[in-house]
Amino acid sequence: GIDLKTWGLLGNAFFFIAILTGRFLGSVILSWVKPHSFFRITVALSVLGLLLIFVDNQMVTIAGIFVTGLGFANIFPLIFSIAVDSMPERANEISGLMVTAIAGGAFIPPLMGLVADASSVRFGFIVPLIGIGFIALLTMVKPKTQL
Repeated sequence: GIDLKTWGLLGNAFFFIAILTGRFLGSVILSWVKPHSFFRITVALSVLGLLLIFVDNQMVTIAGIFVTGLGFANIFPLIFSIAVDSMPERANEISGLMVTAIAGGAFIPPLMGLVADASSVRFGFIVPLIGIGFIALLTMVKPKTQL
């Protein structure tokens, strides 16, 4: 029920304001909460926000965009930090893999566009939902202490 021009303006504004807010809050929250726990919280927030986007109510959808931004804000820094903390001797390799992940993330928006063109803009959000669902599954797996 949101026209594309409004969606682009409001959605981007709310999303990036949430990212900015989430990063600032994340730096404060991490002084009290363990990174693994905070990672689970941010992933859950991301899933909740993406699910709210699918609700057929404009205000709930906009709130979902904001909640998704709050959730997405700290996922990348937390993954990088947790990985480097668990294997400091492989910091260079981890850094290289994370840069590769950034480049791989460039495929997500066009894929979202393809899905949106084939169905609807709202249904295009199934693509990041699948990705964050995979990350959510990984948060439940106990990491190996040594490779």
